Amino acid sequence: MKFWLVILTAIVFIVIIVVIQYYIKNKELKRLQARSRKLTDDAMYKSINEIDLEWFNQNNHKNVRNIAVVSDVWGKDVMVFEYSVELIQNQKFSSEKLNALKELLEKKLFDYAKQKKIQNITNKPPFIVSDIWQLENILHIDVAYIMNEATYKYLNDIEKLEPGFKK
Repeated sequence: MKFWLVILTAIVFIVIIVVIQYYIKNKELKRLQARSRKLTDDAMYKSINEIDLEWFNQNNHKNVRNIAVVSDVWGKDVMVFEYSVELIQNQKFSSEKLNALKELLEKKLFDYAKQKKIQNITNKPPFIVSDIWQLENILHIDVAYIMNEATYKYLNDIEKLEPGFKK
């Protein structure tokens, strides 16, 4: 009986340690995500507001919304954030216009990062537009902040899945 009590105590102790470690790691990750999201939000809001008004509804281009953390799908360490911008009613972006907007936005994000001295783990720009698409009159933009290996690997995976994607 004493033997089983020792085993049960050991199992309970191990479970408690694992649960505590999980919560500590999860709390640290949430803090890291919050800091990364704030930094990316600031970069995105500043950059998109520098883009000419012809791209957006004049009343709404400043109302960029951060609607999702892409890491909820790709893995918790991936620092990619989805933004949405309301477009002028019945405006349809061609692939060429979306690509031009992506390039322009990446240049603005790069300029912002350079001004703020934001660095990352690669020799690439810290912020990359990993996806951009239109659904009805909402423009969706995914922005990756390459601040860790998981985000860099995510971009490599996207590059393999989408032949035209350049990080």
